[in-house]
Amino acid sequence: MTNSGAKSRDAERAGADDAAVESLLAGQRTAVFGGPGTGKTEQLINTYSVLAGRGGHESVLALTPSREHADTLRDRLPSADTIRSAPAARSVHSYAFSLVSAHSTAVDGRPLDFISGADQEYLLASILEGFESGRVSGPEWPPGFSRELRDTSGFRRQMRDALNAVMGYGMKSDQLKRLGKWRGLQEWQALARVLQDYEDLLAIPVFGGVDTAAVFAHAASVVAGDSAEAGNSWSFSSETVPTHILLDSAQDFPDTALDFLLALEAKGTTIGLWTSPDTTVQGFRGAGGRLFRHLAAGTQTFTIDGAAHVHRGAGGIRRVYDSLARIISRDLHRRHVPASPEDFAAGTSTVSTAAVGTHSEQARLAASLIRTWHDEGTQWDDIAVLSRSSGTASTLAAELAAHGIPVQKQVQPLSSQPATAHILRLLALGENPEPGERERLCEDIAAGPYGELDAVGAGSLRRALLRTDSREDTSDTSLGALLLSAIDRRAETADSADAADGAVGADGGLQAENTAAGHRIVRMLQRVLTAAEGTRKLDPESAVWEVWEAFDVADEWQRRAESDPEDERNTDLDAVIRLQTLAQKFTDRATAQAESFAQTVLSQAIAQDSLAHSGQNREVPVTTPAAVAHRDFEHVIIADVQDGTWPNTRVRGSVFLQQQLDEDLAAGAWRDADGTSAEDSARPVDSDTGDSYRKLQRDTVRDEGRMFLAALSRARSNAVVLAVNDGEILPSVFFEHVQKAAAQFGREGTHSATEPRILGPKSDDATVGPASMRQLVGYARGQFENSADPKPWAQLLASLANAGIESASPETWSAWRERSTAEPSAAPDVPVTISPSTLETFLECPLKWLLSRHAGTMPSTNAQKIGTLVHSLAEEYPQGGYAELKEAFEEGFAFLEFSSQWERDRQYAEGLDMVANLNDFLVSRRSEGYEFIGSEMTLAADSGVGWRIRGRIDRLERDSDGRLHIVDFKTAKTPKSLKDAQNDPQLGAYQAAMGLPKVRIEGEDGHSIPLSEYGAESGGGMLMYPRKAAGASRTSNRRMQDPMTEDTREEFLAQKVRPTAAGIRSAEFPATPSAEACRFCPVKRSCPAVQTGEDES
Repeated sequence: MTNSGAKSRDAERAGADDAAVESLLAGQRTAVFGGPGTGKTEQLINTYSVLAGRGGHESVLALTPSREHADTLRDRLPSADTIRSAPAARSVHSYAFSLVSAHSTAVDGRPLDFISGADQEYLLASILEGFESGRVSGPEWPPGFSRELRDTSGFRRQMRDALNAVMGYGMKSDQLKRLGKWRGLQEWQALARVLQDYEDLLAIPVFGGVDTAAVFAHAASVVAGDSAEAGNSWSFSSETVPTHILLDSAQDFPDTALDFLLALEAKGTTIGLWTSPDTTVQGFRGAGGRLFRHLAAGTQTFTIDGAAHVHRGAGGIRRVYDSLARIISRDLHRRHVPASPEDFAAGTSTVSTAAVGTHSEQARLAASLIRTWHDEGTQWDDIAVLSRSSGTASTLAAELAAHGIPVQKQVQPLSSQPATAHILRLLALGENPEPGERERLCEDIAAGPYGELDAVGAGSLRRALLRTDSREDTSDTSLGALLLSAIDRRAETADSADAADGAVGADGGLQAENTAAGHRIVRMLQRVLTAAEGTRKLDPESAVWEVWEAFDVADEWQRRAESDPEDERNTDLDAVIRLQTLAQKFTDRATAQAESFAQTVLSQAIAQDSLAHSGQNREVPVTTPAAVAHRDFEHVIIADVQDGTWPNTRVRGSVFLQQQLDEDLAAGAWRDADGTSAEDSARPVDSDTGDSYRKLQRDTVRDEGRMFLAALSRARSNAVVLAVNDGEILPSVFFEHVQKAAAQFGREGTHSATEPRILGPKSDDATVGPASMRQLVGYARGQFENSADPKPWAQLLASLANAGIESASPETWSAWRERSTAEPSAAPDVPVTISPSTLETFLECPLKWLLSRHAGTMPSTNAQKIGTLVHSLAEEYPQGGYAELKEAFEEGFAFLEFSSQWERDRQYAEGLDMVANLNDFLVSRRSEGYEFIGSEMTLAADSGVGWRIRGRIDRLERDSDGRLHIVDFKTAKTPKSLKDAQNDPQLGAYQAAMGLPKVRIEGEDGHSIPLSEYGAESGGGMLMYPRKAAGASRTSNRRMQDPMTEDTREEFLAQKVRPTAAGIRSAEFPATPSAEACRFCPVKRSCPAVQTGEDES
């Protein structure tokens, strides 16, 4: 840009500022449209300065959509010479509540309480619990509203959203009931019954308050009923009625605030609004765009030229942004988006895209990029990682933290924080807990923040308890059951002083040879279980305190939190304080005993408010676009941009027909229903046709697109868009659009990269070092144990230990990890058993085999359970038959539990596809020349030289040459390559076993296969993948392994089987990290070859 051009545009901007100011001074409602980063907030601040200079600071008020936004804006507004009676900038909710509360204080003599979202969820859950228990007569639920549906968090969330929409417009329960009848909707009539009880509850003095939904209707009534005019004080407050109100980011104001703002305008207040209509992030909370469009209609409007005034992201980011905004925007007539690519503003910002194979690779890549930017001089808090939802953001934040990235802590629901979830679960046990619940809880506490056991430690403790278990019924040998048994034995010996100190006698419990950690866990569990039993009739506040005190960790956690800002105890302590605050609040309201309080809070999905994370630590925010809509960053990573995640096309609010409800509320249809006979003038809603549903989906995608644009526009210099592509999970249309747009504009500051430079632990860059206290301690320990001069490392570790870093003390290094023996794992005269499935695991990594076999594995996912179900179908219906397979699949699928209906629907559809593909395979085998011999056949083969092979063959067939042919069903999403299948260890082990001197194959009934009838040669093997269709050639879901000859069998035994037998027999099990071995390793956190949380990829 030339100097003359810059001066011309500066003059143009100054002229626009002056025009907006003059319009507002003339008493005209004024709207300013512009894209993100075009200087709208800067113009608002300049306007505020001029207006405050003319009429005084008390006369001007800036409003924002959120508290955080208001805090940021307030720091940028010019200071007043005198103390203001109220903040210069505040959220629209805060301002409305301040008026309502002040009015209540003046009229009724007491202020109103503010009912937060979490408080509201608790109250609604209490109402529903009253209905279900029969204590209160409930509504007549529609036929599809089963008890199972009503018990889900999703149902309560949708009910809360619908009620908030109703209350936001000031509608009462009787009016909603009439509207439901008028529309012929039983859903709305049931909702009206819930609203009636909610209104009654808030009318009780101890509950007296106003929530986020109803506050605007209350405020509008208060404003309309007061005689004050703009520039004067309210009759109920010393605050001044503002002469000018300036709305920043008006696109994110809830539509229900419109009547409140219009009531202020009727008092003589002039409204100015600045909006970026294509970056709405509060659509989930009622920001449908009606407010800013209504205020902008027929008023003085200005548009900031996006081609001339780009302050943020000029260049590639802005070009990619505008290319997508031109597709999504509903307000292109405002001309805030350049009409063609030629009008884009020039600049140097860049956009990159990267598709990776797994979520762990995505986290590793993001961590590498963040580390690179930080090494180049960018502060941690000037880098952001954005994800569509708080759930995905929390997962990604944990992974980045494990990679050593300092991330800002996110406030989670109390039910999601282990420190509070364990307290709540103890209180919720009751007198008759579900079978196995106490065992599971003990195990979870031992492995959580209170016990701090990892998988190896848990395995060691379990074996120690097994050695002294004296129960008669030993069918349950889980860690939880053994811990309860130890607690019972400890209670039996409580008479002696020694037992009181934790030294359980010879009749049971932990013996002297075990570490103190085992004693500590048993004693702790005994204390908290006893405390929980004594709280059943206590109020929530007293009960929470009793259980927390019984854990006896307050001093230790405080010490660790103060000594290490990164320690998780900081987050845990904040969660416990939030729980105690919530318990105190509901004790004051005298609404529930401890057990019902705990059960309700466990079901909550909304986090209690916390100020504990509002400090100025330089940490990377890993969050949603809504949380940082008022901020910008030098670099932004947008993660998880894949199909089904971003955009999530699932229509929201379907249970209570939220879309129709919003339309009726906005159109005032509920007023038309008042006084009208439903029988005479019913206006039924159109049936949910395919066209209407597709329209709702398009609206949902637009809303998701606006949130994506908001994320993209947070970046000043670099934006990186990441997605997972593993063959089943695919990048979304947003990712593909950015990738194409980036390639199109690559010559002018935007580039597309499928693999941006990856740094980190695999980099040759020697400057990359430990980035967290945990990694620093680990690095120092490694140097101390292996360097030629360990003295400086010993001094460093001693300093860290003296500073309170527990893991730096050598006393903690061997806890739970003492070598049980240095002898080989198997005696020379004991044969080693090798299974074909574990052969592959051992060849990948001996340590992975050892830990997963003897310490523990990850619980099965629903996808794995469906895979197991499909295996059983192949066994039960070896000849196929789609109807029978489908019926059996549906019977088994019904027992699976899912977190949401859409997830159940998706997994069900995928499962049916697998059933169809499996059936196609089974019915085709005879025509392809293969005769079925048996399913789940047990193979046992002995080499006679100290090892044997034993396994179960999924399907055994005879080929046209009379040879035995092995089929192994694989439910993985991506088939192996043709080359890898030829070398598959599992198929190879079965083939090799058939050539051993002593081999036996038998069915579940014990009947043996006469191997002599099938010849000496194997017929080869096949990996069959039901997740993929066969295709025209019937080969796309099949991977073949050629029959073994005598030479290839001997080569296989020499290279794979015998070394594995020797390795299993040895005393050492080395870690051999690789991409394949580490990607889905269940014991990675216990591996010495991988940093905590790191993935080899």
